[in-house]
Amino acid sequence: MLRQQRAFKEAARRVLGSGAFESSSSCSFSSSSSSHFGRVLFAAKEFTSSSSSSLASTSSTKASVCCSKRRGRSFSSRFSSSRRREYSNNLPTKEKQQQEEEKEQNHVVKFQEKWEELMNQHPSVALNPCNSELHPAVVVGAAKVDETKPKRSLQEAYDPFASCFVCSKNGQLKLETRRTSDRKILRSELARGLPETYEELPGIIAPGMITSVMACSGSWHGSIALMDKAVLARPPLMMLEKIIDFTATDVLAPNEKCSVHSEIVSLDEPNFATVKMEMTIGGHEKDDEESNSTSGNKSRSNYTSKKTVCARAIMRFKKIGAVRSIS
Repeated sequence: MLRQQRAFKEAARRVLGSGAFESSSSCSFSSSSSSHFGRVLFAAKEFTSSSSSSLASTSSTKASVCCSKRRGRSFSSRFSSSRRREYSNNLPTKEKQQQEEEKEQNHVVKFQEKWEELMNQHPSVALNPCNSELHPAVVVGAAKVDETKPKRSLQEAYDPFASCFVCSKNGQLKLETRRTSDRKILRSELARGLPETYEELPGIIAPGMITSVMACSGSWHGSIALMDKAVLARPPLMMLEKIIDFTATDVLAPNEKCSVHSEIVSLDEPNFATVKMEMTIGGHEKDDEESNSTSGNKSRSNYTSKKTVCARAIMRFKKIGAVRSIS
């Protein structure tokens, strides 16, 4: 109300002058002047309404400008961050290669120091008993390969006195596991396959025996993975905890040469490892000695080179001993 009264007075002063407004405010004017003063009041109302609308439009304009500025700032910040991400994703190939090489060098230096420290602590323990050039200690330069000695499987190198019927040296199946050029994959092989003793149907090996072979392969891979990760001289003992998935995709014939390729899915140090495996048949050269064996059993692998997957599995293993030995 005070603002409206002030606006009325200001409008009257502009229309009549200060003296006329004072005379009108003292109520000492005639009827003609009263009508004139009515026109003045009407003009004052029009002036105040136009001024208030102009003020409202001005304030709304300022608010919209402030909002647009804020939106502009937020958009610019988002745009700049997206441009930074795009730039980091589209770095030149040479820069990416340099970054990857630096990471790899740091990784090698770190593990080389750990393997050398282990050698100094236990000088009488062979870090590479399998005599493989793919052992991590050899890869980082902390150990060497003895060319005068034969290369051995992981079972023979780390657990030569085991009594497992699948993987021991004196066992019936004699599963042999070795490292491959791909550090993530181990290859386990049954050179003679599974005998007729484990047939479920005539000419078909029981899937339960296939599961046992894959479980033994996965157990070895989990042990080796924990050993390499923790930089240990010997692998721990692990056992099957859970079969997450198993699928028999093809039949396995008796005495058929087969192999299991295993890969670590997850490694939960220091006690658990999840491994995925794939058993394959074929994909190898003919074995004349095997085809001319006295048993007279010809396996399908003797006359085919086509590689076929007969089973896939994912299993989880648990550490139950500090050093692998089930003798």
